[in-house]
Amino acid sequence: MPLLVLLNGPPCAGKTHLLDYIVQTFRLPAMSKDILKESLYETLGWSDRAWSRKLGQAAMALLLEYAASLLSQNQSCLLEANFVAHLAQGDLATLRTRARFRTAQIFVWAQTETLHLRFQERARAASRHPGHLDQILQHEYSAAAIPQSQLHPVATGGPTLRLETTHMDAALAADQKVRVKSWLLGLGLPTREEG
Repeated sequence: MPLLVLLNGPPCAGKTHLLDYIVQTFRLPAMSKDILKESLYETLGWSDRAWSRKLGQAAMALLLEYAASLLSQNQSCLLEANFVAHLAQGDLATLRTRARFRTAQIFVWAQTETLHLRFQERARAASRHPGHLDQILQHEYSAAAIPQSQLHPVATGGPTLRLETTHMDAALAADQKVRVKSWLLGLGLPTREEG
């Protein structure tokens, strides 16, 4: 059966950097919730938190449609997002009514104080699409306010690889890439080198 890989974890844990590595290393179609959300911002505009949440729900629905299309064609794929654990379990159950697949999850996390500091830095840098409202939403990602539902992996029924990024340096980043590559190879995913 095809494999659905969830690349999961709270904001600023390091999912995007890992996604880039996986896409460069493996022949695995991948889609990010933020890519879809930014496309919606560009198409429909952006405004306040309520609108951002609404487009976030739409982006998640599109992400699941992307997975359903590939999985129903017997094609493995990866979805990257900050999945809300209990909602994602329902989404997986719905996907299983449309396709047969295995699941695996890479859960990237860091201590909440580190996540908060990174979120503040990202807001200051203004490096993301303004529709994400990073500067306005810093209070939602203070160390005490990060939702618990985003601090735990989704119960997928498949294997989970946990990566902590609290104290990242070049050596740890390289070690984690080796771990991810070995783990995904063990799940039967082909690398780009294999043609």
